[in-house]
Amino acid sequence: MSTKTLITTCIELSNIKDKKNILYAGDWCLKNQKLIKNKNVVHNIWDSNQIIDSDYKKIEKIHKKINLKLSDHLYYLHEKKISKKIWKNLIYIWLTYYLFFYYFKWKTIIKISSINKKINFNLYESNDVHSNIDSLDFYNVSSNSDIFNYLAFKRVISYQKKNKLININLVKKNKKIYEKRKLSLNTTQNVKLNLLNKIILYFQKKLINHDLLILDGINFKFKFFLNLFSFQFPINFKNIFNWEKAKKNLIKNKKKILISKIENDGTHFENFIFDNIMSDLPLCFTSGFSYLDELSKKIKFKPKIIVSGTQHVHNELAKLWMLKQKYEHNKKLFIVSHGGGHQRLSLTMFDYEHKIGDYFFEWLDKKKFYNYRLPNTKYSFNVKKRNKNADKIVFVGNELKPYINRISPGPMSISSSKIIDDLEIIFKNLNQNIRSKIFYAPKKKMIRYFSNKISKILKKDKILPIGKLALNIQKSKLVICSYPQTTFFDAIMSGPTILVYNPKLWRHYSKLNKSYKVLKSHGIVFDNSFEAAKHINHIWKDIDKWWNEKEVVNARNIFLKEFNLPPKNNLLDVFRCLKMFKNV
Repeated sequence: MSTKTLITTCIELSNIKDKKNILYAGDWCLKNQKLIKNKNVVHNIWDSNQIIDSDYKKIEKIHKKINLKLSDHLYYLHEKKISKKIWKNLIYIWLTYYLFFYYFKWKTIIKISSINKKINFNLYESNDVHSNIDSLDFYNVSSNSDIFNYLAFKRVISYQKKNKLININLVKKNKKIYEKRKLSLNTTQNVKLNLLNKIILYFQKKLINHDLLILDGINFKFKFFLNLFSFQFPINFKNIFNWEKAKKNLIKNKKKILISKIENDGTHFENFIFDNIMSDLPLCFTSGFSYLDELSKKIKFKPKIIVSGTQHVHNELAKLWMLKQKYEHNKKLFIVSHGGGHQRLSLTMFDYEHKIGDYFFEWLDKKKFYNYRLPNTKYSFNVKKRNKNADKIVFVGNELKPYINRISPGPMSISSSKIIDDLEIIFKNLNQNIRSKIFYAPKKKMIRYFSNKISKILKKDKILPIGKLALNIQKSKLVICSYPQTTFFDAIMSGPTILVYNPKLWRHYSKLNKSYKVLKSHGIVFDNSFEAAKHINHIWKDIDKWWNEKEVVNARNIFLKEFNLPPKNNLLDVFRCLKMFKNV
């Protein structure tokens, strides 16, 4: 048996001359090439629901243990500036990403070593990768950066080799690998809005303090009226809690601190984490924390109730301020659902939102899952019908990031995505006169793997611009949605829509089985792309006739009713929501 060289990322390929004896750690290694079926690509370890559920529970237990020790360590490192309880919740999101990211690599390398006896792994030097600033920075880098992922694999392999957990041979190379990386800091501001906020901030002390403080993540119009009906000035808090702008100054104002390791005696994986975690912590939790803490103290609002849709996840400034209000001043924190995900494990952060929130508002029925059922703010003022003159089919894609850095309720990498296969089958089986009508609407920026494959199926001019998904939906005669999340609701609320997806990859709550079955029986949901194409051929001449059939309308209503949709009365929704906030 010949010795194979293990490739963990695509960036290593440039230094390999003999590409015959290569073992690829995953499909992400080939993301910039014309990907073909390759038997030398290691199968994804998270390929079954049973394994995913098992590992999710394992990582959750590890998360509790490490979070306890890490928060205690940071409490004393920063001289007791904030409580241990605040620290636990402040680092919660980042730690979740971090553990998922490394556990996946840990298990992948163990698997590779167990089934391949002769493997070399090349040790390259690399250009410096900046320290992560916050949780979002880590999430983006860990899911996109080749260098970052190579260094992570290198670290895991070296540790496992040292502790005799694997038999992979380490080969030191006198070569460097490089990756151009720019720190993405979005500081763009609407000029008029920025000026308005500056004026408001100037007069902040003279304004009546808000009893109800509503942060981003709730529909703007809904939030506006919610403030007015609370007899409050409708302040836009985006500028006040502008974490993106603060990041630049955080880098400049970071202070040197002595970071020591956390002692531990646990499993091999736990010891690996404890050996590295203090050096991997984002700047906002280490040398930049003093600056972050000072920023939070400058926010003088003293509300009775804080409502957050998204700011409690990745906005470290808003998060710290909210946690201080909750644990130091006994204020109530309301977490509002900000999307239409309705799958099992949709709260993939080990129930983080329920842990920090005093009350949680969700789209789904409150009786089985959540505290309160939310008047659906997203669609209270934003439901727009399709352009009647539209003549195109828009296939909405779900482009996934190349590297796996968390467990989610749907596909997690390019290797598990089947949307391109679905697109190809649908396109080939459409009637000739319909094929020219189909366009691909990307959800986000596509890696070369996606664009190359889609360009082979459709012409390049059939790929619509990024960032105009809502507009593309409005201008479509029919929307084909490839994933059962918020976009599916956006589409189905506006006009003719079908969902083509793999239910094995998207696990929705069992209480929705009945409504999904009804949708499927009336041609709205498909788990077979060939059948979807046949259906489109059948209804194309008069889509509106099919969409407005009594049985099809009833099927949609049965499904939408589970999510408190469609909205009945805009202002009534506002009053209902306000009443909930005031009475709970």
